[in-house]
Amino acid sequence: MAFYFNSGNEGSYTVFRGFDHYSLDGYKFLGSGAGKGQNVKNNAASASNLAPYNLVIYFNSNLAGACDALPKFSTASRLVNTYNDNASFGYGRYDGNCYKF
Repeated sequence: MAFYFNSGNEGSYTVFRGFDHYSLDGYKFLGSGAGKGQNVKNNAASASNLAPYNLVIYFNSNLAGACDALPKFSTASRLVNTYNDNASFGYGRYDGNCYKF
């Protein structure tokens, strides 16, 4: 999956590989553009799901709190519940209470 610093999948970005990330502490936006070098945690405005699994982005660390759900291979041009307040993500998680893209 990829997080972007700006809405519309613009600005600096970072691509994550693997499944669950219980905390985004320590990760930085690496791509060129606005936000390069900023923390990913609590700074992402948009995201892309690059995997064939449902993706859930959470407000809190440890896969908790308000959430946004992206179907496989989809994009959220502006996150809703986790806009600039994202702390963790996981694949194949229950998304019943999430905003669904």
